[in-house]
Amino acid sequence: MKKIKETELYAPVKAYLVALGYEVKGEVGAADVVARRGAEAPLIVELKTGFSLQLMHQAVARQRISDSVYVAVPRWKGRASWKAFKANVGLCKRLGVGVLSVDFETGAVQAHSDPAAFQQVHRENPSIVFTGFQFGNYYRIESGKRKAITPKHELGEAPYRFNWQTPILLSSHHPDVLYLGNNKLHRSFDLGETWTTLSPDLTKGGRKG
Repeated sequence: MKKIKETELYAPVKAYLVALGYEVKGEVGAADVVARRGAEAPLIVELKTGFSLQLMHQAVARQRISDSVYVAVPRWKGRASWKAFKANVGLCKRLGVGVLSVDFETGAVQAHSDPAAFQQVHRENPSIVFTGFQFGNYYRIESGKRKAITPKHELGEAPYRFNWQTPILLSSHHPDVLYLGNNKLHRSFDLGETWTTLSPDLTKGGRKG
C-alpha cells in the first residue's frame, strides 16, 4: 500500500474550501492551510496523515490566531479505524476543533465537526443544552431561552481564571448535576443556577502583566 504524504492532503482540502468560496493559501507562517472568505476571520487547517498528540497541540496553538481551526486527516478504512476516528472526533469537539477527512479514492472531503465550544445535552430533557464560547462564557439554553451560568467569585476573592476552552460535564449519575472547571473545580446541583467550589486553585497562579 502506498504511504500517504501530508502534502497530498493539500489539493483536495484546497478544492473543498475553494468550492465554499474561500481564497486558500498553503504554508502561511506555522499554519499548513489558511483560507479567507470576505471579511470573515481566517480559517486554518492543519494537515496530518493521522491523529496524534502533536496534531492536537498544533490545532490548539492555532486557536490563538483564529476560532475557526480544523484538522484534516485521511479517511479511515475498516471498523477498528472508524472507532478510533470517532473517538478522536469526540476529543476535537471538546477542544473546539473541527475535523475534515479526505478520501483519496474519490478526492472527496467530508466535515465531521465544525469549530465550536463543547456542548452538553440533558439526557432526560433534550430541550436543555449547555453551551458557550471561549474563556468560560457558558449558558444554559432551555426551550430557546438562554441564561448565563458561569460561576462567579465571591466578594474579596480573586477572580476566577478561564482557559481558551472551558471543560464542562454533566454527571453520569444524576442528570441535574453539572461540573465546570476554571482554575478551580465547581459543581452545581441545579443545572448551573448555583455553584459550590470543590477545590483550591489547581494552577500555579495567574501571570502578572
